[in-house]
Amino acid sequence: MNLSATQQTAAIALAQGKKVTAIAKTAKVSAHTIYDWKKLPEFAELVTTTRRDLWQAGIARAVAMVEDALEVARAIALGDDPAARPSDKLAACKVILDMASRLDSVELEARITALEAREAG
Repeated sequence: MNLSATQQTAAIALAQGKKVTAIAKTAKVSAHTIYDWKKLPEFAELVTTTRRDLWQAGIARAVAMVEDALEVARAIALGDDPAARPSDKLAACKVILDMASRLDSVELEARITALEAREAG
């Protein structure tokens, strides 16, 4: 079964976090119909893949901003911003340390995944 354009639009809206009642109103169907559609494997798969795609796009946007954000935090931490209070400097240092810790975790996870893939293959 192929999804109709209305079902596709509803699935994407669900993936975006919109409420069933709002989706139903826009689609001119009942909320019950949306709940029935959610039981369809193709509909559920579209919701899942769309959510994954949205999440990955959001991560990519966040990663693209990391260098700029760290530069701002660095400037505050080093006192380059005359308006920064001591609490701002401390918060900036915390951001930098947290980011470094997380990046280290990401690298470690990537290595583990590569080792597991090599072992399995």
